[in-house]
Amino acid sequence: MEALQQHLARQLERSQNFFWNRLRWELVYAHLQGAHRVVDVGAGPGFLGEFLADRRPDLEYWFVEP
Repeated sequence: MEALQQHLARQLERSQNFFWNRLRWELVYAHLQGAHRVVDVGAGPGFLGEFLADRRPDLEYWFVEP
């Protein structure tokens, strides 16, 4: 389990600088005015949740990875 956590942490570091992720996260973030919770369907490793936790710690984040 520790190896998986390390792998995901490295992916998060890389993904934060990848233009497509930044663009997508900013687009989602721009549409969350007044929102109190978000459900991320197809969340993958949950990078959107990490991004939102930094920007909107008051937001309840749920995810589903089918």
